[in-house]
Amino acid sequence: MWRITPDNELLRIGASDADDVVWLPSGDMVFYRAELPLKRKQLWAQTVPFVLEEKLIGAVDAMHFAVAEPDEKDGVPVATLPLPMMEAWLLLLKEKNVKPRAMYPDFLAIPFNSVSNQPVLWHEHGRCFLRLGQYEGVSGSPEWVAALAGVAGCDLTARILSDDAQALPEHWRNRAELLPGSLEEQILETEHHKLSLNVLQGIFRPASTVLIWFKPWYRVAAALLVLASLYLAGMSIETRSLNAQTEVLRKVTERTFLAYFPEQQGGRDIRGQMFRLLDEVQEEAMRWKQSSWQAMVMAEQALSSCKACRVESMELDTSEVRLWISTSKDPDTIVQKLKSVSALEVSSKNLPDLGKRKQLLAVLKVNPESPQAAQ
Repeated sequence: MWRITPDNELLRIGASDADDVVWLPSGDMVFYRAELPLKRKQLWAQTVPFVLEEKLIGAVDAMHFAVAEPDEKDGVPVATLPLPMMEAWLLLLKEKNVKPRAMYPDFLAIPFNSVSNQPVLWHEHGRCFLRLGQYEGVSGSPEWVAALAGVAGCDLTARILSDDAQALPEHWRNRAELLPGSLEEQILETEHHKLSLNVLQGIFRPASTVLIWFKPWYRVAAALLVLASLYLAGMSIETRSLNAQTEVLRKVTERTFLAYFPEQQGGRDIRGQMFRLLDEVQEEAMRWKQSSWQAMVMAEQALSSCKACRVESMELDTSEVRLWISTSKDPDTIVQKLKSVSALEVSSKNLPDLGKRKQLLAVLKVNPESPQAAQ
């Protein structure tokens, strides 16, 4: 475990089983309570500078912010310190090849009863700490801390621990208790893993190369890289999903196609087979259209001279034309006129009379082998 003194000296304290934990002088740190969105902790780092902007002594961009876990009090505990000071500490640690995992303000080692919340004054080697809460405190000379205690209203209620009571303001001397040990001894006894006010936050990360993140373009490049990775990952997932859906659709289409066209078994080019079938249907339709048209033209030529004939209705089929014909003469005469056209194949059936007129059904087909049909 390590401790940086107020004179910026790096001292090793205790055993080496916590070489990645560093305790910092809290004299230049200021502690606040900030109203932050508790359910969206990922926004704390961006929100806290604007929440505390009016309370800060220095400029926002010159300060470093560390946010602790919320406790039972109102607001979220926040520690602030000058950014150059944080940089200087990290450089000092880098020179000594210390790779910090956690960095805590030293006043957190002062014994404090979180149940009674009684302020504690710690006086050692001419320096005073006034711990006002779980994550609130000040540090400085006895006179400075006494003035702040008067402003905070705890001047007469704080518990006072000192290694030299005569160096304290007069109204504190008779209340002073002997220190239970040095601050370094208190640091060693503190269960630091239970503390949530780790100063290594925001642009500072637990690593020996934390200072490279001060370069803004590094942060922008890293953010773009993360966004690009997320985008590519999303595209990959979406592509796999679309491929799976396409394969399912292909199989369903193939089953449906083969259900309607079982004679096409063995082929997987459904699209090509469908186009070939459509071409065949279109050719067949053209042939039927031409044949039907020829049959109607030939029937019209055969019946044009029959003044007593009348076509009541007509129906087209894929290979034939059906005519419902009425006449005041013998229906056989009409059938003979139609059969006189060599290109037509004619079949007929007499139907019930329509009053005084006789009715028949004539079914006409064009004989494709007939020379007249070829013309």
